[in-house]
Amino acid sequence: MPDGRARDRDPIFHEPPPLVFAHRGGAREAPESTEAAFRHALEVARCDVLELDVQVTRDERIVVWHGPKLDNVRIGSSVDPRARKRRKITEYDWSELAGHAFVAHPGKEGDDLAKVPARPERRILRLEEALERLPGIPINIELKRSIKRRHLPRLLEILDTVGQGRPILVVSASRRRIAQFRDLAGQSYATGLSVRGLLSFVLDELLPLPGEENVAGRALQTHHHRFLAARWLIRRVKRQGGAVHVFLTRFGPLKGLDAEPEGLTYEAVAEVLDRGVDGLMTDRPARLRPLVEEWRKRRAG
Repeated sequence: MPDGRARDRDPIFHEPPPLVFAHRGGAREAPESTEAAFRHALEVARCDVLELDVQVTRDERIVVWHGPKLDNVRIGSSVDPRARKRRKITEYDWSELAGHAFVAHPGKEGDDLAKVPARPERRILRLEEALERLPGIPINIELKRSIKRRHLPRLLEILDTVGQGRPILVVSASRRRIAQFRDLAGQSYATGLSVRGLLSFVLDELLPLPGEENVAGRALQTHHHRFLAARWLIRRVKRQGGAVHVFLTRFGPLKGLDAEPEGLTYEAVAEVLDRGVDGLMTDRPARLRPLVEEWRKRRAG
């Protein structure tokens, strides 16, 4: 394996880096986690990978949603979300949301949910629906906290049935959940390192932690901060055959580079790319794409 400073293809998605990931389909440019957002990411921003999150409803249907709150979602005729007795997707049965839950466009549209248009491309989707509408598209799936061990067989069934014919990366902040998924799926799907796995790489010289030993073919997904995405860290992961995907979005308590449009400047993006990352995760894919292309041209020249 080369030293990781240069590599022809991302080991998971098999395309030349850097890849552009549309976080929730581009949550600051389109109604997040909907078909409208995913189409925007593909057709307008020409993204390489679609990132989506999965939660379960109260009756344990696997749905595409970051949440868990539904404060930017019109449900039926809708009311002020602060007045709802139930504000989380885990508090609703799927029958209450199916064809009744429509996501607001980012910005002022969410101030009055009654005005959010009830358009099919704006509705919340079950995971299998989303995959059916996006055949062959590379997908990055994050398992949110509501996904438990008992939900993994159904998740794997959906991926095996509808997800075929594309690279799929499954990630989670939970080391246990990723280990359980790997036990079920074997080598069928690439997986990410957990938050503990990230910390084991960043801190092991100062505070040794039991790490996740097998990095080959797996993804370290981290924040763009220089401490959490240092050059030495990126080289180390890539030397072992792993990929490094960097969030330009908010990452836990850490602010995103793309929180404001002005944050995505060529200089800021180039500084991250020059570290050797395999991909960038963004809420503003249409704004990021030309910056990445400019970086490619300058590097090639």
